[in-house]
Amino acid sequence: MKKTWAIITIAFLMLSGAAALAGDAAVLDWGGCVREAAKYNPQLAASLQVVKQRKAQKWIATSPMLPQISAQASAGKTNTFSGGSGRDNNTYSAKGEQLLFDGFKTYNDFKSAEQDLSASEHSYTAESAEIRYNLRNAFTLLLRAQALVPITQSIIARRKQNLDMIRLRYESGREHQGSLLLAEADLAQARLDHRKAVRDISVAQYALRKELGWKKDVPIRVRGSFELQGPLRGRPDLRTIADNHPLVQRIASEKSAAKYGLQAAKSEFFPTFKLSAEAGKVRAGGFSADDGWAVGVNASLPIFEGGRRIANTDRARARLREATSSETSEYDRVLAGLESAWQKLKDAVEINEVQKKYLQADRVRAKIARGQYANGLLIFDNWIIIEDNYVRSQKAYVNTQADMMIAEAEWIRARGEVLEYE
Repeated sequence: MKKTWAIITIAFLMLSGAAALAGDAAVLDWGGCVREAAKYNPQLAASLQVVKQRKAQKWIATSPMLPQISAQASAGKTNTFSGGSGRDNNTYSAKGEQLLFDGFKTYNDFKSAEQDLSASEHSYTAESAEIRYNLRNAFTLLLRAQALVPITQSIIARRKQNLDMIRLRYESGREHQGSLLLAEADLAQARLDHRKAVRDISVAQYALRKELGWKKDVPIRVRGSFELQGPLRGRPDLRTIADNHPLVQRIASEKSAAKYGLQAAKSEFFPTFKLSAEAGKVRAGGFSADDGWAVGVNASLPIFEGGRRIANTDRARARLREATSSETSEYDRVLAGLESAWQKLKDAVEINEVQKKYLQADRVRAKIARGQYANGLLIFDNWIIIEDNYVRSQKAYVNTQADMMIAEAEWIRARGEVLEYE
């Protein structure tokens, strides 16, 4: 009876794992995940809108250099108190202005906006790199969870076989009760590990849906293998990578924008000259309106504005100093991140190779030890240690494979590679 219930339990767990991996789940490979995230990830969409704002701001900064044309019109009727006939009092005019000189303030505002746009584009690239890392991480965790389900199923079957063998030896008086109880506990642990692996799939699916930007709770199954996306070559030139990193380029653009901003603030102390022209029917005085035109040059120079221009200059100078200081610290931070990510990747690859050897050794040792224990050539205490090592090695190898993929993703992020890197 116990054996029947055990078989039913194992079958139920296997069906549960299969249901978590199949059914109506959406199946995506890595390329499919990238395409979905590029379309639906909200963080990427928000960063793109910042770029569009900066493009609009650049156009706004350009507009004062272009001719400014306006038109106005009014219609009315007037009458005298003496009772004379009323007359129309309609006016209309068109006016144009062209900036001639403002101390190069408009030019500097335009160049500052241009650098702000460049900074936002580099920020978008950095955000894309961050999203790629998060997406790859979520993809890998789901791939690992999927891989652990069949492994934990096989461990359940192995622990069940061990328990049956130990029970027979116990009933025949060749094994003590402690060994039987430990085998029962090992089987219970194996079933717990399987249930946890199935639950981990659900958690990983939620994480992946978040990075994809999906709104609905659609089950997802990922398709792929635990392999690096590119071969590891010799040590890269980290300083060259850092020089071209989007975060370093962003702070350089912000520094340039601050320089132009300071020049624009200083330009406010210069006079402004504009060429103006106006034509139309305008009121010359009293109740009359005449057609006419006018052309001239206007000059203006603020004398006192409560210290506003001085304060603007001080603020712009402080912004430049901030950007200059941030440039050095950001470069050092990026360079340190590159060194750390590269070493972690090398470590992860070597750890995975070592764990692969452990798995191969533990598999062979477990096969030999099982036969020795069954023939009475190995005591239980020594055999169960070898069995436990094999069980741990199976799960550990999957974990080191996933860690290797995550380390590669971190290395790609440290280089500032975008979502569509591949």
